[in-house]
Amino acid sequence: MATVAGQTDAWALRLRALLLPLLFLETAGSQLQVTTAPSSTARVGSGALLQCRFDIGGPVALNSLQVTWYFWEEKVAWYDQGSRKALHKASLPSEKELQSGDASLSLAAVTVPDGGLYRCVVGYGTQQHKGETTLHLLAAPMISIPRKPAVADAETSLLCHMWGFFPKDVDVVWMRDGQVLKGSTLSSPQRNPDGTFNLTLTYTFTPTLSDAGSIFSCHIRHKALEQPIQEDVSLDILAGDRTGAVVGAVLGILLGAGAAAAAAIYFWRKRKKAWHPHPLDLGEVSHLQALVSGHPWTLRA
Repeated sequence: MATVAGQTDAWALRLRALLLPLLFLETAGSQLQVTTAPSSTARVGSGALLQCRFDIGGPVALNSLQVTWYFWEEKVAWYDQGSRKALHKASLPSEKELQSGDASLSLAAVTVPDGGLYRCVVGYGTQQHKGETTLHLLAAPMISIPRKPAVADAETSLLCHMWGFFPKDVDVVWMRDGQVLKGSTLSSPQRNPDGTFNLTLTYTFTPTLSDAGSIFSCHIRHKALEQPIQEDVSLDILAGDRTGAVVGAVLGILLGAGAAAAAAIYFWRKRKKAWHPHPLDLGEVSHLQALVSGHPWTLRA
């Protein structure tokens, strides 16, 4: 019996010796943790850094490490036991940084299509964990107001052009001397080839001469702006077209002057003939009637 008990103890010791390393490996492997930020934000045209850190509870052996980044379902960068590869504009940390637990993804000169869901997958030995992060892109609007004089008592439109912004949601108003104007018309956003947007806000009204010097402002709020932006324009007013009235007045003056001159000549001749009286010539009467009526006539000495 003692012999059988001794053999049983020997087998137990051997089994424990075999299981302990396996138990240790499982415990070490289960310590792999991957941490990512829920989201990241970058401006269009700038670089972006998508944070991903991992921890194995001890030193990192690069020959046991795999790091893979996905953009949606497309593989964009990976490191596998000493070899690495990355697609255009993407890059992984150096091996020294990987050994410190940094598996972040760098993107150069991001554009609107680069925004979306990214996955960081880290493998160490037989263990694998992942984290996800969403990249949000921002582009601030640029603004332009065409400047041209308005005409008094004639309908005119003020245009505020905005372009190159993302996302498309924007809050824009026309203001006059600091007060918001109602009745403006906002165009539908138009998408550019790079994914950004353009639109125009129009305010139409009929100015008078008293509106000259008023300050009109286009005021914009957007997610990409730390504070609202505003562009001002001072309204220049031109008088309405009075050419017809001026021409009529000039013609009236000329006709009046002509009639006065003709009357003066007539009475001068009449006074001269008074020194040599003779019967009144009917032709003179007809000439005077023609003068008064506006018909052509000929003066004879």
